[in-house]
Amino acid sequence: MAEAPRTAGSSPLEPLLGTEGCARLDSLLLRRAARWATESAPGAAFLAVPPGGSGAALTEEMAVESFSQAGASIPERFERAARHVFGRHGGPLIIVGTDFPRLAAYHADAAIGDLREGCDVVLGVAIGGGLYLLGMRRPEPKLFALAGAGADGEMTRRNARQVTEGLGLGVGMLHYERALVGPGDARALLADPLLPADLGEALAACRRRAQDE
Repeated sequence: MAEAPRTAGSSPLEPLLGTEGCARLDSLLLRRAARWATESAPGAAFLAVPPGGSGAALTEEMAVESFSQAGASIPERFERAARHVFGRHGGPLIIVGTDFPRLAAYHADAAIGDLREGCDVVLGVAIGGGLYLLGMRRPEPKLFALAGAGADGEMTRRNARQVTEGLGLGVGMLHYERALVGPGDARALLADPLLPADLGEALAACRRRAQDE
């Protein structure tokens, strides 16, 4: 699920990266997520782009099928995107966001493993609230509401337990991950020795600003 591009004046990272730097970062995160999808599900990777956006370049470059998101809210877009993919492929399905720099092969391996072992859903909770990963055997509309939750990770985790228990679903939980949204996230990621080099270069302006302060 691709995030909308950070337009001028819309991103908390703009004071550190500038408009062009934010655009380069968005492009890098999108490509990394698309590559993750194609490597995790060869021949069955989909890219849901924001309304008015285009995934044509990535469709040609990578083996990923793109389509436009539809819906007024984040949960509604998640639900419609999931139903689109289930209609094309049948499932199971793993949905991820594009602004999580630490997304790696082990996330896919863990989610796929849990689903194969009998879990109905797999949830990856974001530190700042909401989900960075949602795996499922079939569409579960009540779970999509968690994708738009923006309180904090622990509240999302508690809500997820309530929802899954109420639906009688077996759930697998992945560890927390951090979204790259604001300067605090950038600095935390820059302090991570496992941050991929290409993202470290994209965030170099944040590193320089942190050293100056």
